[in-house]
Amino acid sequence: MYSDQTNIMAMQKSKEAMQLIKKNSFTDDYSATDSESLGILVSKVLEWDGLQILETLGFALENANFHSENAQVQEMITKLK
Repeated sequence: MYSDQTNIMAMQKSKEAMQLIKKNSFTDDYSATDSESLGILVSKVLEWDGLQILETLGFALENANFHSENAQVQEMITKLK
């Protein structure tokens, strides 16, 4: 069942995980972006599986209404399978 509350909690926990990645994956003198820390988090959660990472990118693009960009990613996925 869809729940706004659950989605909000998941986003908060994701942001907390990204902050941990920023603290533990970069040197103190470097200010990592959210994109960098999320990219590392996705890579680690998906155990560095490039195909799963691309599939995740496709889902993110589709969710953000970048349909033609997602179509290009889907072509890459098809070639890799």
